[in-house]
Amino acid sequence: MQSPTHPGQRILLRRQSLGLSRQVLAGLVGRSSEWLRRIENGSRELDSISVTLQLASILKFEHLDELLDLGHETVQWGRPRTGLSAELRIELALPVWLGHHRAYQDTAADLDRLRQLWWYAPHRISELDRGLVELIPTSRANRQLRPGDPGCAGDEVDVLNLARSYLTFVGERGLALMLAERAMVISEASSDTAAAVALRGLALAHLQNRQFVAALALATAGAERIGSGSPIAQGSLLGIGAKAAAQLADHAQAARLIDRARLAAAAVGPDRQERGVWFGPGDVALTEMTLAWIAGEHDKIVAIAEHWSVQGAHLPPHIRIPFHALIAAVYARSGEVGTAMTQLHHIEQLSPEALVHNTMVHIALRSLTTTHHPIFTREIQRMTAAVRAWRAR
Repeated sequence: MQSPTHPGQRILLRRQSLGLSRQVLAGLVGRSSEWLRRIENGSRELDSISVTLQLASILKFEHLDELLDLGHETVQWGRPRTGLSAELRIELALPVWLGHHRAYQDTAADLDRLRQLWWYAPHRISELDRGLVELIPTSRANRQLRPGDPGCAGDEVDVLNLARSYLTFVGERGLALMLAERAMVISEASSDTAAAVALRGLALAHLQNRQFVAALALATAGAERIGSGSPIAQGSLLGIGAKAAAQLADHAQAARLIDRARLAAAAVGPDRQERGVWFGPGDVALTEMTLAWIAGEHDKIVAIAEHWSVQGAHLPPHIRIPFHALIAAVYARSGEVGTAMTQLHHIEQLSPEALVHNTMVHIALRSLTTTHHPIFTREIQRMTAAVRAWRAR
C-alpha cells in the first residue's frame, strides 16, 4: 500500500469519498480505467499538467499542492537557490480553475508595466516576482468571473507567458514548462493570436528543458497551423524548430526552417512584438548565431554578429544580452580576452542579473578564468565570484 501522501493514493481516497467509480473518473479526463488504476497504485506517475488540473478540479482539491508534492520545505524554510519567492511559488501551485472572489480588474496596464520592466530594466527580478504575485491571481480571477470570454482567457495566457519567461531566466525550467502547459489549456477559450502565443511558449519551454523532439514537433506543427495569419508567432516557432533540429543534429531541417523564418521576418519588417513575443530580422540573426554555435562554426558567429550589431541596436536589452553572451563565449574560447570582456561589460550594463543567469556568460567566464592578464584578472574574478555567490544561496 502506498503512503497516503502519494498523489495516487490521494486520488483514490478522494474518488472513493465522492462516490466516483474508476471508470467514470478516467472517462472524465479522457483516460482509461487501467491508466487510473496504475496512477492510484503508484506504478505510474502523473505526466500531464492538463490532466492533473482536470483531476484536481473534479476531485475538488482546493489547492494543487493538496494533490501533488510541490516541495513545501523549500517554501517554508527559505528562498530556493533560484531566488523565486515563496509567495510566487504558492500562486504558481494554485489550480487553473481556482480563482479569487473579487470584482473584475483590468490587467492591461499592470501587464504592460511588467513587460517593460522585463524588456528594459537592468534590475528586474524582485519587482517582477512581486508583480507576478499580484497579476497571476488577478488574471485567473477575471477568467473565472467571465467564463467563456476570450479576452479574459487571452489576458491570462499573456500573463503566464511572461511568467514562463521569467521562470526560465531564473532557472526554474520545470515550473516554466508547467505554466506553458497551463497556458495551452486556457488558450482553448482565447483568440487565435493568444492561442498562437501559448503554442509558441510550450514549444520554447520544451526546447529550454532540452526536450528537443517535442520542441521540434510542436514548433513545426504549430507553424503550419498558425500559417501567415500571425507571422510573428509563426516566425518565432520556425526559429525554435530550427534550434531543436540543430540540437538533434538534423542540420538539413534546421536550414529549411531558418530559411522559412527569414521569409517570415521579411514579412514582419523591423523586429517588433505582438502579445509579448518579439520577432524580426534581428531575432532570426540571433537564431542563426545559435545554430552556428551548436555546429561549432564560431567564425560564422562573428560574421553574423557584424550585421546583427546594427540590426539589433534598437531591440530591448533582454534580446541583446544573448547576442553579447554568444560573442563573449566565442572570443573567450579563442583567447581574445579583451573582446570577450568588452561583451561581458555590455551585458553587465544592460542587466547585472544576466551575469548570474545566462548560460553563455558562464561558458565565457569559465574560458576566461585561465587568463593571467593583470588588466582583466580582477574583473573576471569579480564576475565569477558573483555567479558562485548566487549559486551558493
